[in-house]
Amino acid sequence: MPELIITFLVGVFSSILSGMAGGGGGLISAPFFILLGLPPQVAVATTKFGALGLTLGSLAKFRKTEHIRKEYVIYLSVLSIIAAVIGSRLLLLSSNEAIEKLVGVMMLVALPFVFIKNIGLVRLQPNPLKKGAGYALYFVILILQAAFGAGVGMTLMIVMMGFMGFTALEANATRRIPGFLLAGTALLIYMFSGVVYYGHGLAILVGMIVGGYIGTHIAIKQGNAFVKTIFAIVVAVLGINLLFS
Repeated sequence: MPELIITFLVGVFSSILSGMAGGGGGLISAPFFILLGLPPQVAVATTKFGALGLTLGSLAKFRKTEHIRKEYVIYLSVLSIIAAVIGSRLLLLSSNEAIEKLVGVMMLVALPFVFIKNIGLVRLQPNPLKKGAGYALYFVILILQAAFGAGVGMTLMIVMMGFMGFTALEANATRRIPGFLLAGTALLIYMFSGVVYYGHGLAILVGMIVGGYIGTHIAIKQGNAFVKTIFAIVVAVLGINLLFS
């Protein structure tokens, strides 16, 4: 029981971070599960419970705002379901360490784009070529998110802001429904494959619902500049951690 309470609290803390920055909580929850003795594949798969909780908590707050760009939700949701099927198979067949290093490189390479003046602060109008490249990158990153999860949401935020013209809050909000479908589809596949740990998964799900709501409330209240600043700090710290841990 104490272990489940700690798992719940880890879920709350990590999802407050994710709710504010748009991602990164998985880099707390996945290592925590490994520390408890779960194999890496099982740890990553079990964090999908938390991803479901995070999206539910965030959506409960975002649904009352105008930050969700509904015209993108269907397209991104379809890409998420397809990517979940591919990415979940990738986790079951590949080296998690290799994916971890790749994500770290991606985050640090993309970080300078965050500091371009208007990105993430105002809604931009990208040309069709740039938007198409954004969709392609979004799909590839979704596959990695299904396979690894931890920290990958940060690179999705960069693509949505830099290539598709979203503000930081719009990117955070709009990707929550597709994120729920991604996590749900991947979790079902992992459940059928027998690589999830249900007790801790349910504890972190509840914790992340609570933390996701709190973190999103803080993000909405503070605005795009706050979210972008927290986002940049988290990307830098987690990218370095992934490369050198």
